[in-house]
Amino acid sequence: MRPENYSSLKSASKVSFAKSTDGDGHEIIKLTEKRYDTSTGVAATDVVREVNVSDYEYEKARCEDEKSRVEAKIAGLASIITDIKAL
Repeated sequence: MRPENYSSLKSASKVSFAKSTDGDGHEIIKLTEKRYDTSTGVAATDVVREVNVSDYEYEKARCEDEKSRVEAKIAGLASIITDIKAL
């Protein structure tokens, strides 16, 4: 699942998260993704996998760092453009 599609997939009830426990009684989080045969539209077997919130937190932090770098680059380019146009 691509995170940028999460809200629309959630609204369409095509993805969901659920808390569960493993064999040792430890809490786990499962992501269920609905699948469909693209040629027929018939429901296929759902994909269920264990996920960790820390993985999503890490990815979010990485994207925020990248966003900061891109915003700094944009600001620099805007300054260059302004200076060139002022010639």
